[in-house]
Amino acid sequence: MSIGGSVGDIVASAQHGTTLRTALDALTRLTGTEPRTTTDAHGVTVEIDVDAQLTARWQDLVDILDLATAYGMSTTRARSHVWLRFTEETPRP
Repeated sequence: MSIGGSVGDIVASAQHGTTLRTALDALTRLTGTEPRTTTDAHGVTVEIDVDAQLTARWQDLVDILDLATAYGMSTTRARSHVWLRFTEETPRP
């Protein structure tokens, strides 16, 4: 079950609150739009659409993705987006 919430609520409830806030702020600066966020019992998922402008700054995006516990990219005919997952697990080294 996913529950949307304000970024402030999500950061306040997240195990990795400071890292999550850093990632959200960096994604907002990089893309000019606030990322989509959802929470569940195990953590927070952050999503942002990938467009030509973001592709041109791919290394900056990868640096932000590395802050998460896990991350990936999904592509459909309609759109491409990257996702970051912040959980109670220890982040990757």
